[in-house]
Amino acid sequence: MANETHLSVVEDDEETIDDVFSIGAEFGGEDDAAEEPFVYQDLAENLVPVFMEHPRGEEVCKEIAAEVYQNFEDMKDSNADFRANMARNWKLMAGDLPMKDFPFTNSANVHVPMMVEHMLQLTSRVESELFGDFSRVYGVIPVTKDHKEEAKVLEMHGNNQLTEEIPDFYRQMARGIMSFFVFGDVTFHSFYDPQKKRNVHEMLTPDDFYTPYNHVTTDPSYADLPHYAKILRYYRNQLEARIDEWYGVDDLLNNAPPSWGDEPESLLRESVAETTGIEEPTDQRNAPYTLIHYEGWMDLPSQTRQRWVQVIMDYESRSLLKLVIHEEAEWRDKVRYDREVDELEGFRSSMEEYYRADEQFSLKQGKARGAMMNPALDEMPGARDDLANMVDQMEAPRLPGQPTWMKDPEDPLEVPVSARMSPILMFSHGVCIENLAGSLGLSFGSQQADFNRAANTLVSQFVDSGTLANCWSLVVTESVEFDTPFEFAPGKVNVVSGISGSELKNNIMELKPAPGNPQMLQMANQIYEWAGKAAQAPSVLSGESGKSGETYRGLNSRIEQATKQIAVPARRFALGPLKQVLINNGRLNAKFLPESQMVQVTDPITKEQVEVKVDRSMYARNYNVKIRADMRFTSEGQRIQEEMELVQLPKIVPQLQQNNSFIHAAVSRLLDARGDQEMIAHLGPPPDLPVTPFGIPPPPPPGMMGPPGQPPDLAPTPGGVPEGAAPGKEPLGPPVAAE
Repeated sequence: MANETHLSVVEDDEETIDDVFSIGAEFGGEDDAAEEPFVYQDLAENLVPVFMEHPRGEEVCKEIAAEVYQNFEDMKDSNADFRANMARNWKLMAGDLPMKDFPFTNSANVHVPMMVEHMLQLTSRVESELFGDFSRVYGVIPVTKDHKEEAKVLEMHGNNQLTEEIPDFYRQMARGIMSFFVFGDVTFHSFYDPQKKRNVHEMLTPDDFYTPYNHVTTDPSYADLPHYAKILRYYRNQLEARIDEWYGVDDLLNNAPPSWGDEPESLLRESVAETTGIEEPTDQRNAPYTLIHYEGWMDLPSQTRQRWVQVIMDYESRSLLKLVIHEEAEWRDKVRYDREVDELEGFRSSMEEYYRADEQFSLKQGKARGAMMNPALDEMPGARDDLANMVDQMEAPRLPGQPTWMKDPEDPLEVPVSARMSPILMFSHGVCIENLAGSLGLSFGSQQADFNRAANTLVSQFVDSGTLANCWSLVVTESVEFDTPFEFAPGKVNVVSGISGSELKNNIMELKPAPGNPQMLQMANQIYEWAGKAAQAPSVLSGESGKSGETYRGLNSRIEQATKQIAVPARRFALGPLKQVLINNGRLNAKFLPESQMVQVTDPITKEQVEVKVDRSMYARNYNVKIRADMRFTSEGQRIQEEMELVQLPKIVPQLQQNNSFIHAAVSRLLDARGDQEMIAHLGPPPDLPVTPFGIPPPPPPGMMGPPGQPPDLAPTPGGVPEGAAPGKEPLGPPVAAE
């Protein structure tokens, strides 16, 4: 169970100690470890103060901190080149170009905005589709029919929570979509902020979240990685809010002043600061503390296997603030465990009743047999036989059946196997283009950056050529002397001495560079076209008018083909990190919501405020999440047209004209597509689903049909022809098989 606590104790066995205590006799020897083993609750809120009370606990904490720090540095170094390219590409995305050197210091520095244009086309389209109707981001599908109404409440509460209670959710998702397409990789961390008293879903770039070198990872929750780490930047007020939760916060605040420089290199942050003209302040008093949030498998004292832990550590001092075994009971196995516990309680209760009934049976049987020995029965003919028959007919109580999982019903200590513990994974990962190796994804942005650099170089060279063409130069012989410095100016007269006018042309030569080659601009346009195809963002998505002579259907066909290409990475984002974030939000609600509360939410259909009762146990059960966005990326007009065709379907299929449930659903979908959700309430409650094909009422029983006004009293005959029907004529009802 998730809230179950138990003790882990090392027995007095030297081999066991060596196996479960990785630091061995280095800190005190095997004999000392056997004398005073580590005893702690596996699911304690913080193991640091527990370990520090042990004679060797401080050394153990230092060993854990060293392991965390080394793994963090290895992860940071393994993806350093990726983060450097990410910073370079973002400067290009922002249009921040390096200044030109001499002799083109003041020349125009042109930036071809193909990268920002194509990335905005993709991100804006995906963002508008996924979060166009922000009040209905996702739906909840019940696992069983019994939870249908409960799923509806969870859907309204969850969407209302994203809209009203988590104000930065939309911006975090927008930042995530940008990172997804530009960098190719995005991570979200879902956690409960005790200071803000709400769930948080923070977007992390590869500059904030480090993963180890590995072959490949495809799990959106990072379940297939051995460890990972996140950089935390906490200001003083944020650390003070954790004094009761973390160990040594007071010492950190009093003895370790913060600094803007005491943190891992953040290339993207430095690039953005340089682009936007932001400088690091010289006053260090308001700087944040840099912490490491580390999660991974680790050997701990008194454990027979590696456990998934969460560590919070100060980066500068390497002091542990928090250490927990970050595991919980796997919900499916917890359901099994709870069921078997109930079975065990029921079995033991039944056994107690059986023992009582068996005791009563033995007493009654003993009394009856004792009565048979009474000599007075000899004077009563047949009395002894009757009493013997009564004893034989007494029915002994039946032994209750034992649970299928139970091995020995006589063992009073046998209990169900505890629920299997699994890591608590609250990170969500997504990649734009799957990389065949490693954990970081590929992106359209990196391709666009290379195209953009090539186009910028061509256009810059063309501009530089034009700049030189506007700067004339003169070459003169030594015999030519100007009385004043030579210069170009309107009406300016430059006097030449020491040479005759006829010799002037022979002693002065004009140098004028050729203008820029137009082929450079043609090549830049070609690169722009290639970049649009590579990014799957043709100009038609920006509202480009149709080609000459192109029909409306042809233009829509081009738009449809373009949107299908966008739908693939959009679906990858929706079904990967976004869906995992929504699942994690439910897991946070299962732990941090009040036991029971009444909440005002907005009904997505009627758009009216309704009051619903929500408690954390509703989120503890399993349910499926469905993204409501249309992954086909069709236009609003096309959606309305499709729904209109659905409404008109009963005209084509007459059998549907009697199916009120279908008609109600079709009209509701049409109003929803038009954005007139408030009109759906005027349709009234939806009819029940039909139980017959097409909703057509079943035919009446044979013999119950007759002409209008005539009572249905014609009974079928053995031959299949109703009485009263003329021979050779059509029967009034369906034929009846002969008996």
